[in-house]
Formats: sequence, structure tokens, C-alpha cells
Amino acid sequence: MPKGLFTQTVCLLLRRPVTLDQIEAALGSETKLARIDACEHWAFGQESLMLEFDAEKQGRILFDLLEHPWPDGMGDPEKEPMIFGAWSLGNFGPATYPQGLQRAAQHCYFWEEAGEEVAKHNAVLRVRVTYATGTTPDAPMLPDGYSPLEELNSLMSCVSAIAKLDEVICYFNPSGEVLRPVEQMAKILEQATTHGIPPLELWTNVRMYGLNSEWSMMDTVGNMQVDVPDVEAVFRSQQYDPNKVAGFLGQVTLYLMQTDKEVSTDDTLDGPGKVQWKFEQRDQALAEPPRKIIRITPEDGHATPEIQRN
Repeated sequence: MPKGLFTQTVCLLLRRPVTLDQIEAALGSETKLARIDACEHWAFGQESLMLEFDAEKQGRILFDLLEHPWPDGMGDPEKEPMIFGAWSLGNFGPATYPQGLQRAAQHCYFWEEAGEEVAKHNAVLRVRVTYATGTTPDAPMLPDGYSPLEELNSLMSCVSAIAKLDEVICYFNPSGEVLRPVEQMAKILEQATTHGIPPLELWTNVRMYGLNSEWSMMDTVGNMQVDVPDVEAVFRSQQYDPNKVAGFLGQVTLYLMQTDKEVSTDDTLDGPGKVQWKFEQRDQALAEPPRKIIRITPEDGHATPEIQRN
């Protein structure tokens, strides 16, 4: 689902529930917070704290606690219609799909214990951005001039403060299918601040798949948070260093964020292997979750096989 009622969502997975008072204390006494009543069903919103981060655009951050594990199936439409309805309306984050937490653990290459630690979580702190509280029914979901980077930076500032609570196991970005332990999250944020770059590693996961005995694919998940397409690279496994391809995917994402030019099929960029990599717009990615994507392939004289989606 696209951005709508909620434009960004990040989470902290917890060993046990915390209270809104604990969250408020972690954010600091200078932070002005309001309390919002719970919705009829927890999936749509528990009792929440509300922080205004953009008064002009009526941008607000909501903090609510799910006192049970993340609903990774996103609800059966017949057996769990309320959870399914909340998911379809974007209450668990834009572009969040079933089994996203499972995929995040499977492709968490910098934290070997991810699956084991995630299995220990019994509660979730959900942190969401919205422009729809206190507005008129005909107000746009996305105000003119809104900035996804400002939204995400505001979220990360809040989440990094709350992550110091003992109950926190790790950071989870459902739209980007990213898991990071608290220590890694803090280090990534520190490095991003030092170098003046966005902390893409906390917003977008980079994954690798073997397509056959000769070809591999690496892709990003989560670029829609910064309003650009995800990218997948298809390349000969023995010819290119996966670490360099992963870095290139980050460079392409930054390029897409910074350019005003619409990328079209047959555009190229210098990439790994000292060759040009060609862009191709695709309506369907090779791997879950479902989404449109930009495929990049090296122009090295090897014809890319036509590979069907798994």
C-alpha cells in the first residue's frame, strides 16, 4: 500500500511491554507530548503519545505499544479481519507486506543472532508519522512540500532515545525489512551524522540471492520511504564482488534521491568492474515483496538471462 494515513513507520521490538510514561521520560522533559485515546481495535492504534514535529504541515509522530509480538502475517481476511483491515490501510507502515519480519531476519547479514533474538520479543513499540490528525476530511494525506528525509530523521531521533530502555531488543523497520541491534543502530546514526549522509542502512535492506549456478541478484527494500524506487542488480556471480555491488546499490539510491531527472530505460552509470551498468524499469521485482523496481545490469558483453520471479 502507498503512503496515506501514515507516511513512515519504524518500530522497536521489546522483551516486555513498557509504559507510555517510560517512553515520555526517555524522550525528555522538554518534549511536548499529548495523549491520544486508543482506537476500538489495537491494530488501528493503542493509547498513544503524540509529538508535533512540523506545526505548519500538521505533521505528528504517534507512539503506541502493541503488547504482543509483531503480527507478521498481517491478518487473515476471514479469521482476523480487523488486523487485515488495519494492514490494508497502512497502519503497520506503507509498503509493509506479510512475512516482512521473517525476511528481515533471514537477510540480516550483520547480526548473526537476529532470528534468535527476534523470537524473544513479546511487545512492539510502533512509531508512525501522520498528517491526518486534527485535519479536515478533505485535507490531503501528503501536504505540499513534505520531506521524507525530515520525517525519517525526526523518527530516528526519537527512536534512538527510546532504544536506551532495558526492554528494547532491537530496531525494526517494517517498510525496509531492516533489523539492527541497538548498538549497531547507534553506530550507523553516528557515522551518518559525521559524514553528512542519510543512514540508509536503517531504512533500506540490501539482500542477495543466487539465481542459478552462474548468476546472482542483489536488491534493495525500502527505498519508497524516500520516494524513489527500489533497485535490483543482476550479475555474473564470479565476475563481481558482492560487497562492491551492495555499495553500488547504495550509490544508485543516493543518485535517485538527488536527481530531478526521471530515470528511463537505457540510462547508465559507472559501476563495479569499471563498466557501465544499464537501468531498466520493471513492473515486478524478482523477489518479495511485490513492487516496481529499477533493474541494473553490467554492460560487459554477457547477455542477461530472462529470469522469472520466484
